[in-house]
Amino acid sequence: MNKKFTTCIQQIEILKSRGITFKDEDQALLDLESNNYYNIINGYKSGFLSSTLPEKYRSNVTYEDIFSLYDFDKWLKFTTLPILLSIETTLKAIISYEFAKAHDAISYKKIENYNTDRSYIRDEVIQTFKAVKTNALNPYLQSDKRYDCIRHYVNKNRKVPIWVMFNVITLGTVSKFYSSLLPETKNAIAKHLSTMYTVNISSQDLSSFIRIVTEVRNMCAHNQRLTSYTPVVTISKKNELIQKLLVEDNETKDLHNLSYLFITLAFLMPSNDFSNYLTMLINKLKEFLSDDVLIWSMQFRSLNFKFSTLIPIDAFVKNRLR
Repeated sequence: MNKKFTTCIQQIEILKSRGITFKDEDQALLDLESNNYYNIINGYKSGFLSSTLPEKYRSNVTYEDIFSLYDFDKWLKFTTLPILLSIETTLKAIISYEFAKAHDAISYKKIENYNTDRSYIRDEVIQTFKAVKTNALNPYLQSDKRYDCIRHYVNKNRKVPIWVMFNVITLGTVSKFYSSLLPETKNAIAKHLSTMYTVNISSQDLSSFIRIVTEVRNMCAHNQRLTSYTPVVTISKKNELIQKLLVEDNETKDLHNLSYLFITLAFLMPSNDFSNYLTMLINKLKEFLSDDVLIWSMQFRSLNFKFSTLIPIDAFVKNRLR
């Protein structure tokens, strides 16, 4: 059946009928008007429900408890997105630099510069490069400023260097590009980043890291719930930080969640910047988590990672400073 329209006042009454109480209905009304019911309630209610059919909430749950999770998730996205955009810029710079160094700046369409085992990804990436030039010359897209840097080279009958092409393609395409490169090129890129951040990054780990950065960047940009993040890739058990965390958790399934984001940032951020980020995160978590033990357990259940994983991650990064 199609959903019937309800006013924000009616939405509050529906929540009351399901066991929710309100500390400030006027503020709740403003929240629902400016953010909408679906984003606040449907996105964050699961940890607070006692049943789904019919939908009922656990005792003593307030609207404010649910909104606090929504608000924390929004804070996490707004705080993390600028970091991911900065990492994206660095990844594009280093990958294009090392590729041009190993081959040349304009040979990114040559199949011999790719791993034959990843030919289907290689072909997709090369088609994307060709589509960028086609779009840049499309008369219907002349007002699209994204392609100005491409037109600059094409109009002068010059080949577009890879670092210019990387200004236009998405990080998702960069991720596929990296995964399909020759092993020696991938290793050179991983080594460059390892030296930059004084940490050991394998090419296998870097493939996972780029994919995770891409996924989370898109989640933040499209306002999807970040605290329920489950990555589509895994980080190898050979990774030194994963090994340290396994001492704490014993099972990688306990890490295959938002913890993967923090692990990725631990490798792809300057140490001081990461420590500052983690300090802000821990302080915000302390603000978010309720003093009420019952509500605290509901809120904690809604977070898709273990608070305890932050401690060894922080220690790992601080050790890089020594």
